Amino acid sequence: MDQLERLADAAGIEPEFFDIFGGHHVVPPETKCAILNALGLSAGTADECAASLQALEQRAWRRLCDPVAVVAAEAQPAAVEITVPDDCAGLQVEWHLSLEDGSTIGGNNDAG
Repeated sequence: MDQLERLADAAGIEPEFFDIFGGHHVVPPETKCAILNALGLSAGTADECAASLQALEQRAWRRLCDPVAVVAAEAQPAAVEITVPDDCAGLQVEWHLSLEDGSTIGGNNDAG
């Protein structure tokens, strides 16, 4: 699998699809490049694809939590997973949650 294919796969771009009439289509490289560029991932050359793939794979480890979590009110108490480096595991974390009605709630990991 070449670098463009690996990057497209990691970004969630399907390699093929069926249209409403059942016609099978393979997504061409130019379309994959355009979609990847729209996602902010450079894909013009093999080196750019490799760098974007590395950045994409590291993105999850550099973000504390997913940008959006959908939690049903019935699922109380809700949990959102947070990723921190080992050397930060004991630090105080303060959080703010924006609800869909525009209000916010917050707290911290202080058990006391």
